[in-house]
Amino acid sequence: MESASAEPERRAVATAAIVVFVVAVLLRLPSCYESFWLDELHTAWSIWDDFGDVAPRAEVGNQTPLYFQLTWLWKQILGPTEVALRLSSVLAVSFAAALLVIGVSKTAQRLSAGILSGMVLAVESNAIFFGTELRAYSWLMLIAVIALWSGMELLNGPNAVKPSRLRLLFVASACLASLLHPTAMVTFGVLAAAVFGLQLVQWIRRSDRRAAFNVLDLICLLILVATAFLLANSTVPDSWQRREYWKAFGQATTVRQLWTIWPWATMVGVPLALGMLTAWKRSWREMAGPLLPLLVAVLTTVIFFFASYADYVPLWHRRYFIAVLPLLTWFAGCWTCFALPSKPTPASRLTATLLVAIVLISLTWHQGTAQRLVHGKTRLAIRGEAWREAIAWVNKQQHPNDSVWLDSGLIEVRIFAQSYNVDLEPDQLQWQYFTFPTLGPYKLPKAQVASPSARWGAKGDRGPRDFPSDRQGRQSLWIISRSRYTQVEDWCKSLSPRSTEVEIRRFGRIHVARLSRLTADESGDESETRQQ
Repeated sequence: MESASAEPERRAVATAAIVVFVVAVLLRLPSCYESFWLDELHTAWSIWDDFGDVAPRAEVGNQTPLYFQLTWLWKQILGPTEVALRLSSVLAVSFAAALLVIGVSKTAQRLSAGILSGMVLAVESNAIFFGTELRAYSWLMLIAVIALWSGMELLNGPNAVKPSRLRLLFVASACLASLLHPTAMVTFGVLAAAVFGLQLVQWIRRSDRRAAFNVLDLICLLILVATAFLLANSTVPDSWQRREYWKAFGQATTVRQLWTIWPWATMVGVPLALGMLTAWKRSWREMAGPLLPLLVAVLTTVIFFFASYADYVPLWHRRYFIAVLPLLTWFAGCWTCFALPSKPTPASRLTATLLVAIVLISLTWHQGTAQRLVHGKTRLAIRGEAWREAIAWVNKQQHPNDSVWLDSGLIEVRIFAQSYNVDLEPDQLQWQYFTFPTLGPYKLPKAQVASPSARWGAKGDRGPRDFPSDRQGRQSLWIISRSRYTQVEDWCKSLSPRSTEVEIRRFGRIHVARLSRLTADESGDESETRQQ
């Protein structure tokens, strides 16, 4: 798997990168056809109309606008279907896997290390899930590879690219990631501290300590200042003030969560064990390179955990530090093949193939990916929120005078509904945000906001409303909910009088309830609840 030279041949590296890219795409495409889930529907709503609507809609959802603006442009080119829009994420993470092949092969001078790093990112289940989602996370993984590669080149000493250009690439990448998703500042900040801290140590130990700064370093400073200004004037300060809202899904409660957040055993433990078989032959300086990404990944994960565990900021969800994943894959490839000679022999090629297979098989088996593929289950990322089918069914079945309530499960909705502190007109952007699942690709304009714990709709509506009167026969109240079936069922029972029939249908994790007023001839019948 290695070339005959100390550095792998470009043709072999390019071929391997293309193969890994194709594998990454093929593993993700089958998961791109289901309807968008709630978070993706916010992206879709933000980009669905005019470009001028993108930034306000992104910001009302506590997001910075850059990713959404770029995705709006993508939509104009490829179209509005689920596959076309998700393809942006598929390509981003697939390019990240291909770049890992190139970057790791070059820095480690072992093609097998590059192939393993790229393949680990291609098959890892979290990279598959976030690599098929219409959110910014796949782009953060791509940018993390670029930043890490430039940082490793800086630490490896003289190379074809000038250090000032590498610093510019690193800073620009980190700032772009922070603008796409501000939580990336932590991961890239830890990586920057590690890279530039080690560079400072190298500079101090040199006999010639002349500083080699130029105009590109001034540009780096300007980029940093501009990024800080944009973030300070974005939704970040307001989101920080409302950070207690995120406790519902981002609160760390037990130390064991540190172990379950990443597949440490197969992405770190197995490579570490394999590499340690002969790593003792290497110097500490040689070992520092492969270990740096791992240390940054571990430290970043620990920072997010304890920040949440200490109730400082509840961001304990891997999406907020997904940029850690390429760092782990970089380590897995470098360290596993660390002991292999740079100049290969037939025996070393066989050994490299065996090591790559051991890591990939253990990872895919541990995460269940191998079992699903063996049984022909090619959809590896299933979100299960069939909004498209649910809204299509309501549109087909509802009467023009029916009412539709939407229980989206948004954190903001629950907070507003429970406090009853609502002073919103239906045409306000905040109100539109509450109903965005029905305002993007899956249109249901009549939907009004509701919550099982406290029903409310338009301004002044503070509780269960009666069905609209109509002399033509049955009238219905529709409820579209992300809540559990039992909660939807109890909600319907609390709303349905004796002259009401209840029907609940399941569309994956989405439940649609229809409460129908019976006609005069049917009013004597008992109400019934049935699930289909």
